[in-house]
Amino acid sequence: NAHEDDPVRAIRTAMKIHEIVSDISPEFEGRIGKPIAMHTGINSGLVVTGKLSSEEEALQVAGDSVNVASRLSGLARSGEIIVGEATYHQAKGYFVFGACDPARLKGKTQPVTPYRLIEEKATFERTKGLASQSISSSIVGRDAEFVAMKGCVNRLLDGQGGILSIIGEAGLG
Repeated sequence: NAHEDDPVRAIRTAMKIHEIVSDISPEFEGRIGKPIAMHTGINSGLVVTGKLSSEEEALQVAGDSVNVASRLSGLARSGEIIVGEATYHQAKGYFVFGACDPARLKGKTQPVTPYRLIEEKATFERTKGLASQSISSSIVGRDAEFVAMKGCVNRLLDGQGGILSIIGEAGLG
């Protein structure tokens, strides 16, 4: 099932895996002569899942999002978590990131801007000032609803309260 906070969940899971690997590294360092560490790439987007060939028993995932995540993992240094632009935009209220230099990734015609995870924020932060927030994705076939929603926001900016309810399936956006 999809969740609205899947990018945040993915980053927190990666952080926990990095912590566990760091904790057990001394034990393995004694055995193999060097420390072990994680490096992770996380990307958000559509994927195809299923048995990708008749010989395979296990389910697999494929698609551009998976390929970009793999390339981002390759950019990450030991102990780092690197995320793609979509993941960054969905999780920036929860985490502090540093923008990396745009990177040319195999299979992409345009450079991609990766973001390096720095830390989790103590509290969720919304964009400062409601007036600075805007809807950036297109809304198709919902002109009347969009006008009603903009009216609610404008009334709020004028100091009038109200209730606006938007309902959709998890993962819808």
